[in-house]
Amino acid sequence: MSDSANQLVEVLNEARGQFLSSASTSDLKLFAKCSSNAEFLAEVSKLEAISSQKRRGTKIFKQIKRFSDGLEQYFKVIELVISSHPEYAAIGWGIFRMVLQLAGNYVVFFEKLAKVIEQVAIVLPQYEEVIKILGTTPSERLKSSLCQVYVDLLQFFQAVSQVFTKQDGKIKRTPAVIGAIFWKPFDIRFNDLLERLKFHQGVLKDEIIIHGYHIARDEREKDAEERRKAEDARETSRRAHILSQDIRDSQVKEGLDQKLQHMKKWLGPPDFMENYENAQALMEDDTAHWLFDTPEFLQWASFDSNSPLSPTAKHLDHRALWIRGNPGRGKTIMASSAISELQSEEAGAEVAKQSVLYFFFSQSHSGKSDQTSALRAIMAQILQQNRKTSTIIDAILFAIDEESGGQLTASKSELIELLQICLATLQSPRIVLDAIDECDDNADLVKTLLRICHTSTTKLLLFSRPNVASLCRVFRNQCYVDMSRSMVESDITTLISRRLQDLLDEDMIPSRSSPETLVAHLVKGADGMFLWARLMLTYLNSQALTPSQRLHCITSVNLPEGLERVYERILALIDQGGSAQKEFARKVFLWLSHAREPLTARALHEAISASMRTLDDSGFANFDQTVVISCGGLVEARVVGGDSRKLYQFIHLSVQEFFLLNAQTATYNQNGRIFQGILPARQESHFEMAKACLFYLTFRVPAGPLSGSTGMRSNNHLLSQTFALLAYASRYWIYHLHEMSTNCSESGFVLASQTIFTELQYHEIANSLESFLKTPAIVTAWIEALYTFGYRVRFDYDKLFQWCDWTRKTWPGLSGAEADTSCCRDATELCSTLKRLDNEWQETLEKEPGAIWGQISAFASSKFLVGNNDTLFTSLVPEPDPSKRGSSELCKSALSTISETSSTGTETAVLSVWPTRYFETLWRDLTPSDSCERLREACRDWVLRYEVWSIQQSATKYICKLSMKLEGTEIWLLLRQSLRHDMMNTWKMQIPLSISEDIKSFSALRTVYRISENPNVPGEWLARSAILPLDSHPYSHHNWSDDRKGFGPCLNTQIPLSFQWATHTLYEYRLVLAPQAQYAAVVEPSTPSNIAIYEIEEQAEKLIVSEKNSIPCDQLVGRLPCIFHPYLPLVAFCTCFGISLWSFLSTRKALSNFSRFERMIFAKDEVPEISFSDCGKHLVLTLNHENGKGNIHPAVTYKRPGVLSLESDSAYISAYIESGGIESHQQRRNDMAETSLEHLSEDTSLSNIFTSNSGKLVRKNNVSVMKSSGTAQVLALQQEQKPGSIELQRYNSNSGVVEVLPLTKLPQWSNRDQVDITIRMPESGTDSAKIMLNTSCPRWTTFTDNSEMHFPAVIHRDPSAMQQAYIPKEGPYHFTGVGFKPDSESEADSESQGIEKNLFAGIITTSDPSQFRISSNRPKRKHSAIHSEEEDELLSGAWSK
Repeated sequence: MSDSANQLVEVLNEARGQFLSSASTSDLKLFAKCSSNAEFLAEVSKLEAISSQKRRGTKIFKQIKRFSDGLEQYFKVIELVISSHPEYAAIGWGIFRMVLQLAGNYVVFFEKLAKVIEQVAIVLPQYEEVIKILGTTPSERLKSSLCQVYVDLLQFFQAVSQVFTKQDGKIKRTPAVIGAIFWKPFDIRFNDLLERLKFHQGVLKDEIIIHGYHIARDEREKDAEERRKAEDARETSRRAHILSQDIRDSQVKEGLDQKLQHMKKWLGPPDFMENYENAQALMEDDTAHWLFDTPEFLQWASFDSNSPLSPTAKHLDHRALWIRGNPGRGKTIMASSAISELQSEEAGAEVAKQSVLYFFFSQSHSGKSDQTSALRAIMAQILQQNRKTSTIIDAILFAIDEESGGQLTASKSELIELLQICLATLQSPRIVLDAIDECDDNADLVKTLLRICHTSTTKLLLFSRPNVASLCRVFRNQCYVDMSRSMVESDITTLISRRLQDLLDEDMIPSRSSPETLVAHLVKGADGMFLWARLMLTYLNSQALTPSQRLHCITSVNLPEGLERVYERILALIDQGGSAQKEFARKVFLWLSHAREPLTARALHEAISASMRTLDDSGFANFDQTVVISCGGLVEARVVGGDSRKLYQFIHLSVQEFFLLNAQTATYNQNGRIFQGILPARQESHFEMAKACLFYLTFRVPAGPLSGSTGMRSNNHLLSQTFALLAYASRYWIYHLHEMSTNCSESGFVLASQTIFTELQYHEIANSLESFLKTPAIVTAWIEALYTFGYRVRFDYDKLFQWCDWTRKTWPGLSGAEADTSCCRDATELCSTLKRLDNEWQETLEKEPGAIWGQISAFASSKFLVGNNDTLFTSLVPEPDPSKRGSSELCKSALSTISETSSTGTETAVLSVWPTRYFETLWRDLTPSDSCERLREACRDWVLRYEVWSIQQSATKYICKLSMKLEGTEIWLLLRQSLRHDMMNTWKMQIPLSISEDIKSFSALRTVYRISENPNVPGEWLARSAILPLDSHPYSHHNWSDDRKGFGPCLNTQIPLSFQWATHTLYEYRLVLAPQAQYAAVVEPSTPSNIAIYEIEEQAEKLIVSEKNSIPCDQLVGRLPCIFHPYLPLVAFCTCFGISLWSFLSTRKALSNFSRFERMIFAKDEVPEISFSDCGKHLVLTLNHENGKGNIHPAVTYKRPGVLSLESDSAYISAYIESGGIESHQQRRNDMAETSLEHLSEDTSLSNIFTSNSGKLVRKNNVSVMKSSGTAQVLALQQEQKPGSIELQRYNSNSGVVEVLPLTKLPQWSNRDQVDITIRMPESGTDSAKIMLNTSCPRWTTFTDNSEMHFPAVIHRDPSAMQQAYIPKEGPYHFTGVGFKPDSESEADSESQGIEKNLFAGIITTSDPSQFRISSNRPKRKHSAIHSEEEDELLSGAWSK
């Protein structure tokens, strides 16, 4: 073995040994060598996280297999380069398997790990293919890269294993070969790994490039220079990589605070400290300590929980203690005392403090009544207490997966597994939970606690009422403490003694009274309930009582009293007050009892004012004092949150339970109790609250944009301060309206069969609703408020519908006609409007709620929305022909529709295919077990319709309308070629359609049509047609034969019916027309791909079609795999290897007539889209992921359109020569300049584009190049998917800036991503801009409901409205390099701005690696054009002319 090979072996041995030495003893027990990929996959498939979940497990297994297949190739190369060392592969497989076994216990995290592994698989270099090309003697640099990949993979495995490994207190030595200068979070280390693997990919590409230079015999003289440049480029990239790595390392510590804030935001904890602090404030000195002396607590505190609970255990042992007591026993106070005690233990106080975690459940707060809120709070405490602990930080960062559906906060399952992992790393963690009975999902909570004890040494201290069934099932007899009267009596005595002494000192009780006797009376009445004692003392402090009355009240207590008795005593005292005070208390109790969420003090103030139907809330001079005095101490104010909001709530949950129980009883039993007027019936309460909310929205909230003007987003905080009840009233008025129509039964709340309301009350609520609905501005402001405060309207549809139905059926004294008032009709119509808004505009309104005042009403017309005068939307979707009846009756909607806007921008053509209803019926009944022979008879009487619309005016009108029958034999042949049944159980087929840019020609299937006006009959149009002879083409003639088989059941009965379509070979083709329809390209995108060019000529009023040329090519990709040049005989197409040009009229040898710009490999989920600029000198490339994210892999990365120069390309020059030279070229350019927007001054703002370009068109991409100033500009139309909008954007190569002109918003219609956009500038100051939304031909077609079809369409927009939405330059934006040759005086300037001239095809790339980058110069493929000297002279001479 050579010295270099020995050195590589030493590096591998060191990396392997250091990884194994860093692993814990328990981890090494799981490690064992693995001989092969097959053995590895066999064992991985048995992991519980994969085997226990069929569908999800299969997906995870495929992700892991993709990575393992890449590893298998890599290890083969390792064995080849470093011979006789198979142990490196065996150890690698074993380490990988060990990591998966460690993660297998956490299902959600295992899925995340699988996604991470898949990301690594994408960037893992494919060495096996490189070795096949380069041979078995790779360079030293490639060998070094091989070993470094091994080191990087071990680093990755180590980082992952540390996330799932339990901490044993021992600090392991970090391997030097994979260590870091200081600790980094997992996500940064993982990104570093991906960057290094990408760097290794670059090494491989350089090796291929260098190898290519060696074998290019005709370019030997350039080899040394090219290799030096490639090495320099790589060295520059390497230095930049090292520099960026150093910068990144130096920023890790600075960014740690930002990471912590990001993690806290992801965890999303509620205000969990408030309850603890309030309980501490209420705790009397020298009380709440008896628990710590009980044997049960002492046993719990001393219990040795060094090992987790057995995984099979269904009961909790002494590591858990349940403190249980009836309502009012002081459990919350005791819980706060226990937390304080645990945090202040003498031994190891600091460690103890860091391991105490707590949460107080509360039914009075919606954010504190569920398990998820508790998990968020506990995880936030763990993060805060361990913010410098790498294992905790790594675990949380690993869990944050921002690309898994876009959820901004952690899910419940993520929190549970994350908590398990984090608790397993802490020493002696203790969790204190109070009021578990107030947890909505306490059964699931108890299961979670059991899971936590199965995986960690956590101790639990739980407080609740004794009737929690889930706790009873998991606790044994000796693991709980009952808060009996004897336990708490001493503390109650202390509390009462001190408060009574205060009353005696203030002469509020006669001085002759014996304090000991009075205390004895009250202690007996309390019967061990702190709450009773507190309420009684509050009652005795009432100013409405005389000293004698207080004394009598105390001495009358001779037996234990329940809480209900003291509540009745307080209500009786309120009932003795004045009518105004009693009515005020009634409304406070009503809102606090039945409100869906806690109300701030200001919101409660406004709610009571709205209940009294006053237009302001100035009627209460001191609202806080009025609440406390009027409600007899049953209501208290608490300050919550970081913004110090004051909330009113009942002093205890039992108070609300008392009110709700009596309110429900009052619904059916109006028995004249003394406080009946203070406790309204449940239905009546909701009736009053619904009226108050509607009154507030109608008369208190401004009927206009909440921000004060359109186009501005309102400030939520300021809005809440100004209109405190707005958020609640907006969200819940429908809920209260619905609840007034329901009764409580054993099965829950159901619609009442009769009503307790009078006819007068019906008219009250009906008038309130009508007042609200009759003014569109009020309803529009309400909808804006809903989305401003982050609410959704989806859950309100059914409730409002049900209320309308109940109103019509059950209201007494009204006939059916009277009950069906305009109120109910309007409410029903409002439901439809809300549903449509939520379905079509949810994303837009969530991002910009004020948009409801803008264009939305133009798309979602409704009498409830304020109209829009600057936008007019007109759909051009073809309508069915009502004249067709009988067996030839057509479908209600077209099977396929495409459209195109003319080159002048004044007309739009729509082409649609209409099968018969009979065919649609057979189609929908077809099953995978059927044969497509069933459809044969239904292939007749299909209609092809061609419509041309004039769109110059706001009112569109027909110019031309033609209907032609499609041949049944052609349809039948098409079905046999392309009918398929997909995985979604849907039938699909292809229908090739196209329209030329001059809209005078179109094609359907393989037939080309050309229209002309009948000279003898004005207004009548004629169509001539010709069929392309595709059946005679040598590449595909068998697909057009009568013997072509269609879809049918497979003979192999072992294949499921739903998959039998896979056994059927499909044939696809696309037909593309040139702009003037002088040529047609037939594209066969499937493998093997082929492009054939046909010439279309008119001879004696007939169309003659002849084949001009054809070429085989690599597999075609993209939505439009082939496009024609605007005026040259040139086509561009995308293959799986990049972009190609083909001068199809050239008589030279075929392979010399197309050239490849870049060998860019498109990923599977990337959809490349190419187009020529209007000037014809550039090719514009846009890449989009199928999931909507712009990206390209691996060499080109950008979000904006990339522009490639054509002027030095051989195929472009050849097409230029074939087109007739410079005179013909210039004439065609002049013809196009009349309507195309090519040149735009650098000083001209986009906001002025309408005034300076009258009648001009902007299509998908426009490019303007000013060579004299060295400036390149791109003007592009972009459709933003989330939320839907169309923007005009301009990028400048020199200044690196972006300008954005928003043109229009778009609803969330399902087919908007298939739209091609064109805008025509207004011709005069009063004219509108026209935005044409055309539909392109989809690859596959199926039947769609006509209501789901919205395009093609035209939008007329007021230019001034678009100018107001103009967004100034946002830069810097590093331009996506347009290729051109700058003048000599500007070369220095371009270099100073970081622009490097690409030696190939004149492409410019920026030196900033984070922006658009077409990787360095690459040799042409072996089979691409290599011109002779004569050809080079001819081409260069032609260009110089």
